[in-house]
Amino acid sequence: FKTGETSASLTDLKIGIFETEVSGHVHLEGLDQLPRLDFSLAASYLNLDEMVPDALRGPTDAFEWLSLSPLMALGAVAQGSLTIGTFQSGGLVFEDLIVPIVADGKQVAASPLTASLYDGTMRIDTVAHGDGQNLDLITRQRFSGVSAGRMLEDMELTGMLRGQADLEAIVAFSGADYPERLRSAQGVVTLKAREGQIRGFDVGSLLSQLSQGDLPSGGQWLGEDAYTALEDVTATLFLGDARLVNDNLSFRAGGLDVAGRGKMDLESELVDYRLLLELDQPDVVRMLPPPLNAAGLILPLRVSGEWDNPGIMIDMPTLIQMQIQRAMGAKSALGSPDADAQTERARQVLEAELGKRLDSVIDGVAHQ
Repeated sequence: FKTGETSASLTDLKIGIFETEVSGHVHLEGLDQLPRLDFSLAASYLNLDEMVPDALRGPTDAFEWLSLSPLMALGAVAQGSLTIGTFQSGGLVFEDLIVPIVADGKQVAASPLTASLYDGTMRIDTVAHGDGQNLDLITRQRFSGVSAGRMLEDMELTGMLRGQADLEAIVAFSGADYPERLRSAQGVVTLKAREGQIRGFDVGSLLSQLSQGDLPSGGQWLGEDAYTALEDVTATLFLGDARLVNDNLSFRAGGLDVAGRGKMDLESELVDYRLLLELDQPDVVRMLPPPLNAAGLILPLRVSGEWDNPGIMIDMPTLIQMQIQRAMGAKSALGSPDADAQTERARQVLEAELGKRLDSVIDGVAHQ
């Protein structure tokens, strides 16, 4: 420990927190005015799940901590990094986590926050500004080649999915409390997965069984070893007006081509989503009971209700409309709409704003 007239330093620092040892150095300068903090801290292991009671844990704890923990530096002038060999929170395990922090007294940035995550990589860039209770934050999160099924299983959300995915989300919000921040939030989320699996049932085997005239009472299509292959999964979601909107879900599952569009109201937590399932096996369609076999090769479904327990049913108005179109000789088609132009513009605006704020924080610290 060393001190000067306007400075203080801690070197070869070691602190025990529960089962974790944090080591590194801390240097404070300018104690006679607005202090500047420089630091470098490291820990081989940190498990927040051991510190948080089960009743208070949530599946998104890790991402909330990684995005919001840099806010502790708001109001300070600081520059440094925290390195954690293995980090666990919300059931998720991150390896080689690096959290760089830069703060200029008004804003704080954590960029680029990086880690290895379930066979893939993660990068998060966050900038925040605080003024009393008001918080203005923008964050971009990128996940590349991540084993999404294993992640969801460790988050205790579902164990039915397997496969790798790329996901990117950029979100900005401001306000003094949660309702105000939710209403102000804008963002774009994109998801891509080349291939994967839904465990527990095999749509391809079921369709083959139907095409042979067998009733689907069991067999190889259902069970622990059965799965449906997923291909070319893509979706773009737009966040605005306290709603998540998607217009371009598209993927192939077994012998089905699937497209979807709909929305979720984040204040009421109600979802209203429509799916179109296209069968490319006419023999199977002829085996379906009326009126499904009269709708051609496309089956419309509607998913609605509370987001964590929605109901699913055949979308009869759309089904009747498709029957009329078919009778008139019109062809029904799924289509794969591109991301809405408004969504792409919103993404570009958010990207530009994030870049501008990152540059502002870095320049601010450099001139302190």
